[in-house]
Amino acid sequence: MIDIKKEYAAGRRDFRNLDLSGADLRGIDLTNTNLAGVNLTNANLASANLIGADLVGADLTDANLTGANLNFADLTDASLDGANLTNTNLAGANLTDADLSDIITTGTNFHEAVGFRFAGSPEPVALRCQVATHIEAHPELHDQTEWGDGKAAPECNTPCCVAGWACHFGGGCRNQTVPSAAFRLLWAEGKPMPSFCGSASRKEILEALRA
Repeated sequence: MIDIKKEYAAGRRDFRNLDLSGADLRGIDLTNTNLAGVNLTNANLASANLIGADLVGADLTDANLTGANLNFADLTDASLDGANLTNTNLAGANLTDADLSDIITTGTNFHEAVGFRFAGSPEPVALRCQVATHIEAHPELHDQTEWGDGKAAPECNTPCCVAGWACHFGGGCRNQTVPSAAFRLLWAEGKPMPSFCGSASRKEILEALRA
């Protein structure tokens, strides 16, 4: 595997399409680096400096980005599925069409992130209340093991998970995966996200939505 720290120190700024899966890159400075299409699955990028980095189409599945700074980074079409974004700075980052499924977001800063919110989407606190109210009123239509996309009308008696109902009431998936779209729709600063896991209990989901 390439020694990216050494290469960066020598002045290299273009690392497109490299395989850095599982790499230990804790605390690395990759400011304004071209990392488009790079495989960073399971990489440890805790406290890394990725300000302004080009991460278009990068695979950050299950990556550890705890405390990393991605201020103004371009994450268009990137996969962040399962990534740990605890205390990560994504202010001003471009998240257009990024996969945000199952991410961990405690303390994450999404201030003015581009493509994070869907245009015309409902106010998230109001949507959380609407979804919770529907699940409480129709528990028979809530099933965490059913990955419905929320397209079916409630009167069709088609059950789906909390993410599916968020998409149903929030205006659809907009070509995103259900969990990625639901995250964008339900995320509210300072509010816990309901679990999209199939084993999550209805009680804990409702408690998160009502918090």
